[in-house]
Amino acid sequence: MNDKFKQAASQYEAYSVRIKELQSKQAKVKDWIGKYVQKHGNQKYEGINCFMQYRTKVEYDIEAIKKRFGKQAAKFVDDHLVFDTSSFLRICKENGIDRKLFLSEGAYERKQEVDEKKLTALVERGDVSLNDVKDCCTVEESSGLVIRLS
Repeated sequence: MNDKFKQAASQYEAYSVRIKELQSKQAKVKDWIGKYVQKHGNQKYEGINCFMQYRTKVEYDIEAIKKRFGKQAAKFVDDHLVFDTSSFLRICKENGIDRKLFLSEGAYERKQEVDEKKLTALVERGDVSLNDVKDCCTVEESSGLVIRLS
């Protein structure tokens, strides 16, 4: 084995160890900054901007929405088919069927989901009550620290 290769491999290993040490130290500092920002609010210092970012995930219960809103649910619940293309093509080929003329069971699934833009428009117009929708969904909130260097 070449001496230059051995030296390069040794350096690479040393850098890897050093990087892991620095990442560990960085994580500890980030945790401290996160606690500080949560307590004192957004912070800026010499090109460093630190703030908490909040995200909200809403999971709608389509069946509960249909029960509560009846026919009106069609205004904001989209109903469409999702194809498993590989399965569809395989089944058509195995059975000698022209795939343009045939829609196989198992090659698609019906998917229903709330169109949030349509729902928002209905709530803003007063056609749908926000309190009625709250009972038909679960809301999950999460937050994370963002550190931007400029």
